[in-house]
Amino acid sequence: MAATLKSVVLAASAARTTTADGTPVEGINRDGPAAVFLDATAASGTTPTLDVTIEEYDSVSAKWYVIATFAQLVAVGRERIAVADLSGNRHRASWTITGTTPSFTFSVSMNAK
Repeated sequence: MAATLKSVVLAASAARTTTADGTPVEGINRDGPAAVFLDATAASGTTPTLDVTIEEYDSVSAKWYVIATFAQLVAVGRERIAVADLSGNRHRASWTITGTTPSFTFSVSMNAK
């Protein structure tokens, strides 16, 4: 029997102007591959940049670790990243936004078994 894919939203679509960490999300099974999606539908400002990473929480060290990094965006764009193996079940998106009056509207989601 094929495993059902589970999807979680790590960052709902919204206009953002500052660097932040998303709210941690649980619910993706550990010990397996995942696909992570970044969808930026609007970008504005002078020389805006958006850097997005996916982080996984390690309960032993009580620290967040980067498990995936998207290519830097300077305009509207989409990207899918494959993560070979999740070892935890708590994840979040983290982003850095720079530029002069920058704004990006984007969402981040993750699918896994």
